[in-house]
Amino acid sequence: MDQKTMQQKAMQREMYREQAKQAQQEIMRLESQAQELEMVKESAHVLENEKAGSDVLIPVGAGIFIPGKIGSTKELLVSVGAGVVVKKTVPETVAFLDDKINLVKKAIADIKNEVQKIGAAMQSVSGDM
Repeated sequence: MDQKTMQQKAMQREMYREQAKQAQQEIMRLESQAQELEMVKESAHVLENEKAGSDVLIPVGAGIFIPGKIGSTKELLVSVGAGVVVKKTVPETVAFLDDKINLVKKAIADIKNEVQKIGAAMQSVSGDM
């Protein structure tokens, strides 16, 4: 194998390595998102058992909270995208979250399949060297 071919194969291998690294980062991001959605789903179930007027702490970010009271435990305001917020019952909210969780899990599985393909391509290039 000549020098030029070896350089091309080394470049291909490095490209595959970078793609695999980016895919792994995306998997980590999506797994974090799925975990957050699961926690929100659990919170919706807990809210269902609370009484209207119960005291709560409302997170505003960076560990800062505002004291508040629960107005209703029957309906939640759910952002459905594009700045649109709709009222949903707790079961409807849980179903909505389940759908989102399933989409995220499917995306994770798809990316993992891609990582396997990238790994096979890397081995193919490495084997040719």
